[in-house]
Amino acid sequence: MEVIGACEPFDLDDAADVGAVRRRSAVLAAAAGLDEVRAGEAALIATELASNVLRHAQRGGAVLGHARDGERRGVVIAVWDRGPGMDIAACLRDGMSTAGTRGAGLGAVARRARAAAAS
Repeated sequence: MEVIGACEPFDLDDAADVGAVRRRSAVLAAAAGLDEVRAGEAALIATELASNVLRHAQRGGAVLGHARDGERRGVVIAVWDRGPGMDIAACLRDGMSTAGTRGAGLGAVARRARAAAAS
């Protein structure tokens, strides 16, 4: 995979920032030629990741951009924070939560991202 052009940075400080990341990821996905379903998946992934930053670390950031792999085009979504850290393997299992939620988010993100990469 190769990132195409500059990525767009976002601060993640409040819920409005999560909405901005969601909307921009959908626009980038459509511009990359993804169909409506895959553009929606990109927006869902971006929303879940950005929401987790606010829920677990209170603030962080994201960058969004375009990527290509040969003839395939897609969206790059990178999110970070300076929270307390996590056991990644445990957090990717459905049902694992440190915040009293259903604990399905990161597992769903991983499955959707793998499915998008395979298609």
